[in-house]
Amino acid sequence: MKIGNLTLNGVAALAPMAGATDRPFRELCCSFGAAYCVTEMVSTRALQYNYKKTQELITLGEKEHPVAIQMFGDDPLIFASAAKRAAAAGPDVIDINMGCPVPKVTKNEAGSRLLLDPDKVYDVVSAVSKAISRPLTVKIRIGWDDDHLFAVENAKAIEAGGGAAVSMHARTKAQAYTGNAQENWHWLKKLTENVNIPVIGNGDVKTPEDAKRMIDETGVTAVMMGRAALGN
Repeated sequence: MKIGNLTLNGVAALAPMAGATDRPFRELCCSFGAAYCVTEMVSTRALQYNYKKTQELITLGEKEHPVAIQMFGDDPLIFASAAKRAAAAGPDVIDINMGCPVPKVTKNEAGSRLLLDPDKVYDVVSAVSKAISRPLTVKIRIGWDDDHLFAVENAKAIEAGGGAAVSMHARTKAQAYTGNAQENWHWLKKLTENVNIPVIGNGDVKTPEDAKRMIDETGVTAVMMGRAALGN
């Protein structure tokens, strides 16, 4: 699999999880064969102001590459400035979070709140892709709720804005982490049929058999495991 000019040796990636995917855990997953890892999400505003805690979150180890630093925020210009700071930490990829369903994030127009506005998705991705020289990826959900399912529109906006790949959690923001994401895997197939950049599938991949079935049924290029990797 290729993300821009980066080649991944495998199809199993570690999803970003706040409070979980710290450097020791990422390195552990890489030692067991993860082809790609993503940091805990960091605030673009905190990056801009160089907060100590944020610097700790983006400190990378030699044994965890290829790795992406994930950012969340709401303003395209601040995103671009923060991306430059994040890139200076030495990640292989910069990733944008557009999937977090937590109210303290969405109430600030960040995370999955961006999924309601494909035009703003494009503006954010375009601003960041022009500001950095390494591949840019975006993590999304299928939509805000069952009445606002803009996965395809958002994926197209990501591709048009310069995104090198899109990963999608097959749940809505309203579902958070409830329900059965496998029932929504058909949305991953819609993405693979509508964009030309790699699609990474996420959501209730709990076993190797799940991963194979997701790839076979949806055409995703890789799979991303989150909570199923914890404690296993």
